[in-house]
Amino acid sequence: MAELNSLDDLLEFCRAATSQTVAKIMPQVQAAIVELALTEIEVDQVFAVLKETTGATLTALRGDFSTFLKANGYAHEQESVGTKLVKLALENSLDLWHDPEGNPWATLRVKNHAEHHPLKTKAIRRYLAHLYYQENKSAPHAQAVQDALGTLEAKAVFDGPEHKTYVRLAEVDGAVYLDLGNEHWQGVKITCDGWLVADDMPVRFRRPRGMSSLPSPVRGGSLTELAGLLNVSLDSRDWKLIVAWLLQALRGSGPYPVLVLTGGQGSGKSTVARMLRALVDPNVSPLRSLSRDERDLFIAAVNGWALAFDNVSGLSQWISDAICKLSTGGGLSTRELFSDAEETLLDALRPVVLNGITDFVQRQDLVDRALQVRLPDIPKDERKPEKELWERFNAAQPHIIGALLDTAAGGLARLPATTLEELPRLADFALWATACEQPLGWQPGAFMAAYQDAQDDLIKDALEAEPVAVALLTLLTLKNVTDIPNTEWSGTASELLAELTVHAYGDKRPPKGWPGAAHVLSGVLKRIAPALLEQGLEVTQLNRADKKGSKTWLIRTVEENKRQKRQKEYENARNDVQDGVTPSDASSDASSPSDARSVRSVRQASEEKARTGRQSDASDASDASEPTSSNNSEKDTFTAEDWDEV
Repeated sequence: MAELNSLDDLLEFCRAATSQTVAKIMPQVQAAIVELALTEIEVDQVFAVLKETTGATLTALRGDFSTFLKANGYAHEQESVGTKLVKLALENSLDLWHDPEGNPWATLRVKNHAEHHPLKTKAIRRYLAHLYYQENKSAPHAQAVQDALGTLEAKAVFDGPEHKTYVRLAEVDGAVYLDLGNEHWQGVKITCDGWLVADDMPVRFRRPRGMSSLPSPVRGGSLTELAGLLNVSLDSRDWKLIVAWLLQALRGSGPYPVLVLTGGQGSGKSTVARMLRALVDPNVSPLRSLSRDERDLFIAAVNGWALAFDNVSGLSQWISDAICKLSTGGGLSTRELFSDAEETLLDALRPVVLNGITDFVQRQDLVDRALQVRLPDIPKDERKPEKELWERFNAAQPHIIGALLDTAAGGLARLPATTLEELPRLADFALWATACEQPLGWQPGAFMAAYQDAQDDLIKDALEAEPVAVALLTLLTLKNVTDIPNTEWSGTASELLAELTVHAYGDKRPPKGWPGAAHVLSGVLKRIAPALLEQGLEVTQLNRADKKGSKTWLIRTVEENKRQKRQKEYENARNDVQDGVTPSDASSDASSPSDARSVRSVRQASEEKARTGRQSDASDASDASEPTSSNNSEKDTFTAEDWDEV
C-alpha cells in the first residue's frame, strides 16, 4: 500500500486512480483523510481530484465517506464549515428578521452601533468570513458561506420577527427620524420638544447604493444664507415654496409636492436642484435624466429618498402620471427577474424636483401637485465660480440643516392645533407648511397665499398650452359670452369639434395633437374641466343624449360664488369615489378654489396667442403634452381622480 503521509501524497495517489480502481482504493483514501485530520476544504480538494479521474460524483463520494465514518465507530461526522458559520453568527448575536414583503434581513453589531443589511449582500458575507477567520485562522470556502446564508435566510423568514424598513426618513409614533447616512449609522430624532443626534435609532434604515452622508447638524443656524446661495429673495413667493418643499421632504409621511424649477439659461436651475437635494438626501448622482419607463422610475424611487431630474423639456402622459403617483402614493407591479409567475411590487412616496427651461407641467393632475418656482437669470457680474459656491454651501450646510430641524420641531408642536378654512389638494402638506409659519417668522397665512397664487399661475399656463382650451376661450370671447352672466352653449362633442376646428384653423389642416374625433375631444374636455372652472368657465357632460345617442355638453360662464360652490361639488364628488382609502389620503384629495382670476384675463392672453401664431403654438404645446393625431385611437377612459368620471 502507498504511504500517504501528507495531503500532497493523498492528492497524487488519487490522480492515479481510474473508474476501475476507485472502489478498491476508497477505503485507503477515507482512512487517510481521518488520519491526516483534513479540513473540509482539503477533503473537497481530494474529492474534486477523484471526480476528475474516476468520473464519480461529489455527492456519491461524500455519501461513501459518511458511511465509512459511521461504520468504523467514529462518534460524529465532521461538522461542516457551513454549520460552523451558522453557529458563529448566532453566538455573536446576529439578529435575523424579515420585512413585510418577506425579504430576509440581518442586524449586526459593529463597534458601538447596529447596522441593517439584506442577508445576501457582501456586507453579511464579509461578516461571516471575518467571524470564521477569528475562530479558525483560516478562510471558509465559498460553498460553505452560501450554505450558511441559506440556513440563516430560512431562520430570518420563518423564525425571525417582522420589521418595516425605511430609506433616509421615517415617521413613527409622532416622531420623525432622519438617517444621517454616516459610517457610525447615526440619526436625528425630531419631536415636538426638539431634536437630537443619536447612535441607535428605534427604526430600521436601509442604505441603498449611492446614498451619501449628511453632515451632523448644528443648532442655532439660519435659512437666510440659503436664500443667497439659491439666488432667491427672502420676501418672495418662490422662497416660501422652496422652504415648504424642504420641510415636507423632512417628514416621513406624504403627500409630497413636486418642486418645478424653471428659468432661462444661466439661472442656476441645476445648481439649485443639487443644493436642495443635498440638504435632505445627498447622493453620489444627485441629478438624473428622466427614466425611460415607469419601472426604472420606481426602482430609482425605492432606492432613494428625494429624486431630482435635470433638463426636463416635456412630460409625456405616462411620466406625468407616474410622477403624480410618487407625489401622493402609488405602486407598480412587475414580473420578477428570471421568473414567469413571481411578481414584484414597487411602492414609493417621494419628494421630487424637476428643472427645465420651458413650462412643461401641463396636465391637470400634475398641476394640482406642483410648486413652480421661476428662477431669475443671474447677472454676469454676479456669477460665482462653482468651486467658490460649493465651498460656501458646504460651510453653511450643517447650520442650514439645523435651522430646518428647529423649524420642523416647532411645526410638530403646532400641527395638532393647525387648521385651514379650506383644504387644497395636498391637504396634509398645506397644514404642515402652515404649522411651520410661526417658527419661520412668517405672517399667518403667508404660505397659503403664496401657494394659491402659484397654483393660479400654473393653471393659467397649462390652459394656454392646451390647444382646445385656447380655441374654446377665444371662441366664447368672439361670441361675447363674457358679457352675459351664465350664458350657455350646448351641443354634442361632434358639433363642438367642428365649430372649434373651423374657428381655430379655418380650412387648414389641424396640427398634430388636435382631437381627430369627438370621443377624443370629450376626453380632453374632461381633463381640462377643473382648470377651466378655476377660470370661471364650467364644462359639463350631461346625461341626456340627442337622437343619435350622443351625449350633450354644456359650457357656460359662472359667477364667482357659484364657481366656488361648483368647485366644492367637484371635490366632494371626487372624494365619494375614493371609498376605502385612508383618511389622510382622502383629505389630500379635497381641493378648494384659490382666488379666481377673471375669465377675461385668460381670454386676452389666449387672443394674443391666437394673433401671434395659433397653429405653431398649438403644435408645440401638443408635442410637449399629450400627442394624438387625427387618426388617434385614444381610449375614452379615465381614472377615479377625473371629475367627470363621478
